[in-house]
This record gives sequence, C-alpha cells and structure tokens, in this order.
Amino acid sequence: MSTIKSVEEINDIENNFIISESFSNIQFKNSKINFNGENNYIFIDKDAKLTNTIITFHGDNSVLYIGKTRNSKVEVKVTLHNNSLVFFNDGCTFNKSSTFIASEGKDIVVGRDVMFSSGCWLRNSDVHMIYDENKRRINESSDIIIGDHVWVGQNSLNDL
Repeated sequence: MSTIKSVEEINDIENNFIISESFSNIQFKNSKINFNGENNYIFIDKDAKLTNTIITFHGDNSVLYIGKTRNSKVEVKVTLHNNSLVFFNDGCTFNKSSTFIASEGKDIVVGRDVMFSSGCWLRNSDVHMIYDENKRRINESSDIIIGDHVWVGQNSLNDL
C-alpha cells in the first residue's frame, strides 16, 4: 500500500498513476490518496485543491477523473474497488464532504455543473448480497449516472 499526502510525493508511487496538465498548483489540505492495488489512474485538474479529501483504491484497474471544479475545491471521500470508474465532469461544486463508493466493476459518472451539498452518499452496490429462493442475486449493483446541471441535496443517499 502507498499513501500520498502531498504533491511532492506523487513521483514516489509505483504501478499507479496520477496525471495532470501540471502539478504546480494542485494543493493537498488534510487530504490523502491511498493505493491498495495496481494499475489505477487519477486524472485531476491542474488547479485542484484537495480539502479534507480521502481517495482510496481497493484493488486494480480503476479510474478517478476530477475535472475543473467551479472554485477548484474538491472535498470528497472516494473509494474505488476493482475495475471501477468515478468521473466528475467540469463545473462540479462540493459544499462539504460527500462520499462516493464504486465497486463490483460498476461506475459513478457525474455530468457537468453538478452541485453537491454536504453529506451526500452515492454507492453503486450493496455489498450485502441478497439471494432469492432460487439462489439468484436480487440486489445487483449498477452504474450511477447523474446528468448535467443537477443539485444533489444535503444528506442525500443513492444506494443501489
């Protein structure tokens, strides 16, 4: 496992990748990135200000994309498991910390100009699998797609 707590540590990671046009303006304030796997990618805007942010990769081959936010502030808790994508398009705003969990090879995709209030949760899987009498899973995970120009209100929960 490797943990990144500053821009200066980005070059120290192995078998995972953080990609930006430039790293000179990216800021970490009480934030960290944890890699527990390999071949994971973060694409991040060159002016991002990670504030109270925790990004954790549990597994391999996942991608986090953070486009240019309205005020450059990124305040999230993102967890990605194997083969998952979390994508924040340009123009997103984060009032206070919100949580995003992508697993079971499913994705969370957020459109342009989406506003997140505080305490929002988006999970695309219920890790407690439920089966019917024929042993078929009845709570399959699925992608979460949020369109453009959406407001996600305080303490909202989208748990599929």
